[in-house]
Order: sequence, then structure tokens, then C-alpha cells
Amino acid sequence: MAYSSIITNSYVRIDQEPASVGHRVLARTIDSLLLFAYVLLISVLCGIYINLTEKKEIDLVLAIMIVVCFLPALCYSLLWEVFNRGQSPGKRFAGIRVVMRDGSPPSFSAYLLRWVMLIIDLYMSCIGLIPMILTRNNQRFGDLAGGTLVVKENDFRGIQLIFHELRHLTEDYHPIFPQAEHLSLEQMNLIAETLSDKTNKRSQRIHQLALQARSFLKIETTIPDEHFLRTLMRDYQYYTLEEI
Repeated sequence: MAYSSIITNSYVRIDQEPASVGHRVLARTIDSLLLFAYVLLISVLCGIYINLTEKKEIDLVLAIMIVVCFLPALCYSLLWEVFNRGQSPGKRFAGIRVVMRDGSPPSFSAYLLRWVMLIIDLYMSCIGLIPMILTRNNQRFGDLAGGTLVVKENDFRGIQLIFHELRHLTEDYHPIFPQAEHLSLEQMNLIAETLSDKTNKRSQRIHQLALQARSFLKIETTIPDEHFLRTLMRDYQYYTLEEI
């Protein structure tokens, strides 16, 4: 299974697993059954009411039927995803959710593009299955247009927790080591991985990496090793965000 990588603002790489084609087909099948049941129920109720009402009121009943039944049915996917954070009942049952490629919740325009592209993906002989099978992240045309992914729910919860825990730089932050600007993303990932090490060699790894960083950046400081590495990450983040 392919993974889609996210680089957070703290320059830690996070992998999220796209939902399989099978999970997406299951979700769509459940949504279609629920939608069919809804339309059938409203149609039966309206039919009963029409039989009990006068002919002159039939046009009004039909208008109400269109508004109450067919418009929500037409916008079923859009409404559920917008108001339920990327999940329809079918997606919830299948344990999947719509997100942006960076793991954040989609914007309304992204949801709208996905919904409009259903005309091609679903209603034109299910042609959307082709890109879902061929693309690395199992994206249909609507996903490609909206810049979205459908991922497993467990991955989504983990990513949101990480995003919540990461602290963004404050506006009045001033970098300590200007040399951090010359570090690479790979070096930042190495620092992050070393700081998150939970083995008994963590202190040794941090000390060795701090020595290498001081030598590479030509920095003379008495700051403790771990604090020094965390400061480098924060400074690197500051300079990178300044360039955006």
C-alpha cells in the first residue's frame, strides 16, 4: 500500500495511508443504499398525500417533493462531507475520511469540486474507478481536481493529534542561530528523529548529533545539547516560513 507523506511545520515527516479502492466502493455502496431508501420513503409519503389531496394542490405537493427530496438527494455527498468533516455515513462505516493532501480538513471549494466531478466519476459509467486504480493514492478525478485524499480514519486522528500538539512560531520570535537557515530538510528530519528516540542510547545520540551540528554550522555555545537541537529546529522553521 502506498503512503502519502506530510511535512509538518516542525519539519517532521508523517505518512498517511490512502483508503483502498475496496473501502471506497463499500462506502459509496452504503451511501447509495441510504440515498435510495430516503428517496423511496419521501416518494411514498408524497404519493400517499397526493392521493388524499385535491388535484389543484398536486403542483404544490410536487414542488415540495422536489425541494424536500430530490435537492438534498442531489447534494447528499456535498452536504455530508461539508458538515461532517469529510465523512458521509458510508465513509464513517468504512472507516475513511476526506482530507487535503497535507492532512488538513478540506475547504468548501475542495468539497465542491469533488461533488461536481461526481458527474464524471460516478454517473458516467463509474469512470472514476480508472484513476482510483491507476494513481498512487487511489484518487478519483474529483480528488485530483480538489487536491484531496481519502484516508483511513485512524491515520486522520493521528495526524490531527500531531498537528494539535505542534506549536507554531510566535510573531515576536527571534532566531538564536542564523546558521540554521543553511540546514536541509533531511538534516531537520534527522534532528527530529534523534530527539524522539526512546531507546537507552538517546542521550548519546543527541550528544553526538549536537557536536556534529556545532562543527558543521561553526557555532560555539554552551547551551545543553537537547536544547541546542530544539533551538536549531525552531530557527530553521522561522527562516523557512519567512521564505513562503
